[in-house]
Amino acid sequence: MSAEPKQHTEARPSSVPKLTRHLSEHETHERRQALRALLRDPLMTAHGPHADTFVLVRRHATWLREWFMHQTGWSLHVGSELARLFKTTADTSDATHPAMARPGEPFSRRRYVLLCLALAAMERMDRQTTLDQIARCVVQLVAEDDALGQAGIEFTLEGRSQRRDMVVIIRFLIGLGVLTRVQGDEEAFVSERGDVLYQINRPL
Repeated sequence: MSAEPKQHTEARPSSVPKLTRHLSEHETHERRQALRALLRDPLMTAHGPHADTFVLVRRHATWLREWFMHQTGWSLHVGSELARLFKTTADTSDATHPAMARPGEPFSRRRYVLLCLALAAMERMDRQTTLDQIARCVVQLVAEDDALGQAGIEFTLEGRSQRRDMVVIIRFLIGLGVLTRVQGDEEAFVSERGDVLYQINRPL
């Protein structure tokens, strides 16, 4: 009785290395996306315009922290609601990347000062506040600081230009998500016809 012929089966190449390579490429792509997004927008929130990218930042937070610290010396904070890349510059006189009131209109020296003072003012306030309350607190902070006066920084809310500067700061903070407009219009504040109510995102 003749033996049955042996069945020969070709050894199929394992799909594991290919899958591993695919996953590695996908991970690298996600990390690049998250990295570029943080460099472009160093402050992002879970529910803001960068919500999709924020998911990637949280997913690769450990790798991103290590990369930024090793490559740039910058620190990265990532929480459940926000991510903040603390960027520092080697040259503080570099004016090539200013904050912008709108395209083509960089912040003036006074607006930078008002931005810092507005943030300091909001630290003292309840979760809801008004534009007038923030502005008057800033006026007080300027008046109390002799160094600002010696540096030529004045702010009294007199005239449209000073009120306009305050509105520019407020709208910049709205764009960052620090403030949410509840009721009112900033233009009414400029013309001294009304006030605006805001909600402060204190963690941000």
